[in-house]
Amino acid sequence: MKKLKIPPLFLFFILIFSSCVKQLDFSQIEDFSAKPIFESSLVHLTADQIDFFDLVNSVEIPQTLYLTDFTILNSKFVRDNLIRAEFNIEFNNHFDRQFTINVIFLDQNDLETYRFNPIIIGNKNQSFSQKEIINISGNTAFLSSTKVWVSVELLPSSNGSVLDPNIEQKLEFKSSGIFYLEI
Repeated sequence: MKKLKIPPLFLFFILIFSSCVKQLDFSQIEDFSAKPIFESSLVHLTADQIDFFDLVNSVEIPQTLYLTDFTILNSKFVRDNLIRAEFNIEFNNHFDRQFTINVIFLDQNDLETYRFNPIIIGNKNQSFSQKEIINISGNTAFLSSTKVWVSVELLPSSNGSVLDPNIEQKLEFKSSGIFYLEI
């Protein structure tokens, strides 16, 4: 029995001539726009009863402040192409007290570029979440943000009681951002 040898060049021509070809429409590229989306963790903090209590003077500290860098907008590419930022915020409050949270974005000179509406967290609210959307076209100052300042204010109790530094309680704060670009 004799083996049939087919030269590779012959197979190549068979594939070329039997394949389908469709005319390309290069005008479609004019309507194309890339819209990448990326998500990033922003601020994560946990405060306990000691953060709101002065052990030396045995008094409550009504407000705790946190300042962190906001490096997402350090990239010129992101600043030039950002169209919307969506912030997801979650709280887990184990305290039997309410809190007011203020989130403020600052530029390199510590000038305010954007502020969320104050967020009030109910006592023992262990599943609070909120979404904040910033449309860049109406808030271009946001693009110069370099820091995030978070103020956590412990509201007075309804019965006048003060925190007990020996009873463990926590307030957890997590935030992430989804950034929508259009190229």
